Amino acid sequence: MVDSELLVTRAIQIAHDKKAENVKVLDVSERIQIADYFVICTVQNRRQAQAICSEIDYEMKHSKVPKARIEGFDSGWWILLDYDIVVIHVFHEEARDYYDLESLWADATDITERFASALDAPAAKSDDEANRD
Repeated sequence: MVDSELLVTRAIQIAHDKKAENVKVLDVSERIQIADYFVICTVQNRRQAQAICSEIDYEMKHSKVPKARIEGFDSGWWILLDYDIVVIHVFHEEARDYYDLESLWADATDITERFASALDAPAAKSDDEANRD
């Protein structure tokens, strides 16, 4: 079984390391049956969005997390990584403003502060990632 909080922690560390902005974590477990958390972040361009999502996907694969369903990777406007218990939304700034998930899920609990220490610490590189450098 995948530890959803560990998945969230790793995802936000990677996003933060790759300069994502306005990272938010919403607890949606009381609102929907299909996920515990949404991770939402903003990027400046397609390349940054793809880099974040590729790194998260790579890290999860090597942590034995089942493969995510990925939507929007080619456009980079809004990339969604669906790990069932955690759904990661990587938005271009204009897309985030347009879709405004925080308002759509306003009844979800913003638990970003619970993960504040993860935003301050750099993501530890896995052995495979260190070997890629």
